[in-house]
Amino acid sequence: MKNYPDPRSKELDQLCSFAVTNTPKDAVFLFPDGGESLHPGIFRVQTLRPVYVDWKSGGQVNYYRSVAEEWWMRWQATMTKTADGRALTPADLDDFAHLGIQYAVVSPAHSIAAVLPAYRNAKFVAYRLRDRNSSTSRARRNGNLRPRSGYRYARRRIREVQGICHRLSLSECHGESGVERIAGCGGVFHGYRKSPGCISRASPSL
Repeated sequence: MKNYPDPRSKELDQLCSFAVTNTPKDAVFLFPDGGESLHPGIFRVQTLRPVYVDWKSGGQVNYYRSVAEEWWMRWQATMTKTADGRALTPADLDDFAHLGIQYAVVSPAHSIAAVLPAYRNAKFVAYRLRDRNSSTSRARRNGNLRPRSGYRYARRRIREVQGICHRLSLSECHGESGVERIAGCGGVFHGYRKSPGCISRASPSL
């Protein structure tokens, strides 16, 4: 018995066909307005193309602290661009390109009128990002352009929450108050492991 909607769609299959036919196998994709949807993961499986960050891959942060930090920074640097309904801009695409992303895929609602898409259908708009050897990317790598605030914010929040979690005792971690205190850290961390040092390995999420 199937009691859940099929996450696949004709439009997603069409997008996958475009990627397989027109992009190299190591092309990195990003779905910046994908949120908690499943289609970035389905896209990854069907096309065998890497996805820079998506919600479902965040499940792996429960096992490795280094993965947790990397996933959280990637999410904050890219997936918060469309928060509160904000539209993407050409500058956002330049930021994505600086991270090594070659294609950004958004819904038509977040399409950028000033940028010509590489592919478009009823549900997805794909942009080929500017080459990292562009003048903007060279200037940013050479230190002539300051990183945007999203990167600094992500690193600062990681340090703050790590400090809070280290100050919690193990008994608090296993009790309801400990869970509430972790969940109250700006919505950054959730869950814990019932083992010594579990606080220091708390997992980032949204």
